[in-house]
Amino acid sequence: MSLALTGPLMQTPTENTAENTVFELRQYTLYGGKRDTLISLFEKNFIETQDVVGAHVLGTFRDLDDPDRFVWLRGFRDMQTRPQALEAFYGHSPAWLAHKKEANATMVDSDNILLLRPASSPPQLQSSALNSSASPAIYGVTIYYLGDVDERQFADFFVHALLPRLNASGVHPIAVLTTDEEPNNFPGCLCGNTIVSFSGWRAGPARMIVQLSRPKCGPGAAGGTKLQKPCFPP
Repeated sequence: MSLALTGPLMQTPTENTAENTVFELRQYTLYGGKRDTLISLFEKNFIETQDVVGAHVLGTFRDLDDPDRFVWLRGFRDMQTRPQALEAFYGHSPAWLAHKKEANATMVDSDNILLLRPASSPPQLQSSALNSSASPAIYGVTIYYLGDVDERQFADFFVHALLPRLNASGVHPIAVLTTDEEPNNFPGCLCGNTIVSFSGWRAGPARMIVQLSRPKCGPGAAGGTKLQKPCFPP
């Protein structure tokens, strides 16, 4: 997936957002021509109001391959605070209660949600380098649907085989996230065995590197790659 920011990534990073250990990657399919309507509603009403209750909007994006898809990333301190934050926003926030009908009217499907945690090192989503004028113009999200592939085995393959090729081409993942295996404690999340690579780069030849560096595997859903065991050495 190639994405363009709707606004600065982590425009006002805080101490709270730096402590995020749980993430939701949310992909919405919208009615034709409604994306800018939702983005306007979102930016005016749903960012600061989520942050104050502990649901941190880390980035909102236009899918460059589909004009009717809106993608955003949300973080929480931990799984214990997640249901409290979501209940506070969806159950009691004046901003959500006032605008939810208008927002929901733009959406065909809002149920494509992945519940994730860092695969290894903490994500660099709040880095000041990402908020400067030199920040990447395009972001890419590569979703690897692991199925019955061992997560640790693929993570090792990613670090030793894929990551060097990405870095050599000027593409540096700012987050590598994997399925959070804790039980979903708030309705509405699609949970599966996945690894997500979140990268940023300048427009140009490097844009294709995520596609080139994927293992030769069968196609997956929602723009991802479904892995099979022959994709990497045992």
